[in-house]
Amino acid sequence: MKEACGIRCHDGAHSSILIHGGHLYLNTGTGEDNTHRVIRRPLAPGLIVVEKLTGRYLARDEENIPPNIFHAGWSPPAFCGIDGKPTIIYCGGNGITYAFDPLPAGPASDAVEKLTKRRAYDMDPAAPRTNVHFSTQNKKEGPSNIYGMPVIQNVRMFLAGGGEVFWGKNQSWLKCVDPRDGKEIWSYPMGKHTFTTPGVHGGLSYATDADPILHCVDEITGNPVWTHPMEGGFWASSLIADKKIYLGTRKGHFRILTAGRQERILTNLELKSPISATIDLALEEHEIRNRIHERPWRNTPLTEKQKDANRGKSRLRARVEHIFGQQSAMRTHFILPQDGAMYFAIGGRRVQSGLYRV
Repeated sequence: MKEACGIRCHDGAHSSILIHGGHLYLNTGTGEDNTHRVIRRPLAPGLIVVEKLTGRYLARDEENIPPNIFHAGWSPPAFCGIDGKPTIIYCGGNGITYAFDPLPAGPASDAVEKLTKRRAYDMDPAAPRTNVHFSTQNKKEGPSNIYGMPVIQNVRMFLAGGGEVFWGKNQSWLKCVDPRDGKEIWSYPMGKHTFTTPGVHGGLSYATDADPILHCVDEITGNPVWTHPMEGGFWASSLIADKKIYLGTRKGHFRILTAGRQERILTNLELKSPISATIDLALEEHEIRNRIHERPWRNTPLTEKQKDANRGKSRLRARVEHIFGQQSAMRTHFILPQDGAMYFAIGGRRVQSGLYRV
């Protein structure tokens, strides 16, 4: 991506990949240099489209996002239907959320195409829009950024954002927006910072902040229903499944609560290790096989069947590790069961940025 798109990836490739038809949509992660005050690639794209089977660079946004990026772009793009029209929703590193038309199916142009913007929403219109890097380390004033993915439910878009967690102001919100016209429906204040992708279920919206507090908010009115404090800071979003809320903090506190208007703790565990990613459902339910090797127990050696399964897993892992060299740099991946392919976006300050299909 560095050579083809002209980006400068800051910290790492943060974004999950959106797959729509024969195309991959990806937040490039372009951002500041190591001084945290200079954008060295001001013409770089924030959102790109790549052909799924060949990796060919097909399209990009041209919204002039990089000059106003505060730190980097983080948010994964999302797909939804708005008034019956397929739509790509992308939260830029400048704190503005864009709605784009997806790239049409069929043969692509030889030139890199421009994504067509339908509308935009600014979650923090009072924030500075020029010379944003003068606000670095200003905890009272500055631009906003969005880390999580926007969620569209019941003709409403929910997103959370605010001051940049490392260098920005101490202010964040959960917002509800009409995706048809980009008008704000309600705004709910949260803690100093938030990384969250909101969860929406049963007429309620759930969002975490870094204080750390889990907020339960009425989906229609934006009024608070309850809050649940924990210790250690939320970097991960909550997972809502089977009428339960699963969440963990950077201090290793793992908790399961009942989803609904009554706050009730079902499970409370101390894992003694930071939880930085959202809890996921069982892999088998997604038709995804795990690639973790089985190990023998004391006085219980592996069977020949288990050894053979481990060899198969090693062959796949060797392909990945040989190609990328540094497994810790693989921040995100997406496995598509239909074609059996695995898509990676990796990169960082010391690692070549790129999008790969294995």
